[in-house]
Amino acid sequence: MLWNAVQSQWRVGFSGPTGLDYTAVKVIADTLGIDWDEQLLKHIQSLEGATLKYFAEQTKKAETKAK
Repeated sequence: MLWNAVQSQWRVGFSGPTGLDYTAVKVIADTLGIDWDEQLLKHIQSLEGATLKYFAEQTKKAETKAK
């Protein structure tokens, strides 16, 4: 539930998403009544890492097609 709610909280640079805005993620967790603890942080970081890897793979595929 939290993961879906924070999908608008990605920080984005010139190369695309760089990571989540954890201040905003915590505010959303608090608003939803979800306890923000070390276990939740590690879980969010794991999902974030996998998503960033996916984004990078998609970018690489798009660049390869464009050549």
